[in-house]
Amino acid sequence: MQHQAMPVVFFSSTSTPLYSNALAPRNGGQYAGLCVFIVALAMFARLLIAARGVVDASRWKTKGGSTMLTVLERALFDVVVAALGYLLMLIVMTLNVGYFCSVLGGVFIGAIVSGNWGKEHEGDWLPC
Repeated sequence: MQHQAMPVVFFSSTSTPLYSNALAPRNGGQYAGLCVFIVALAMFARLLIAARGVVDASRWKTKGGSTMLTVLERALFDVVVAALGYLLMLIVMTLNVGYFCSVLGGVFIGAIVSGNWGKEHEGDWLPC
């Protein structure tokens, strides 16, 4: 029984597929563009997590109780944050150094941009 061995160490390649073979960069420019996309995705995920506290305080808690619509809004928000977290996890699991550094860079930039938003959720990077 033969199977293709998956690398168990980080590696550097500019042709690693992301999510499917359709998202496999074919040259350095496409690889750089994919890394920029990954940075933006990680920033967006981090900003959503930081915005959770702001939205919770300004929109969901001011309604005076939990209505079904409020509960659905919170649940949908959590699903989006979790889905982005899992997509970022799959990126890191490729073990591509460039992709990994792009995720870390996006989280870093997102944390800087979000600043003091949602201080009560400090340290809670992902809800899963």
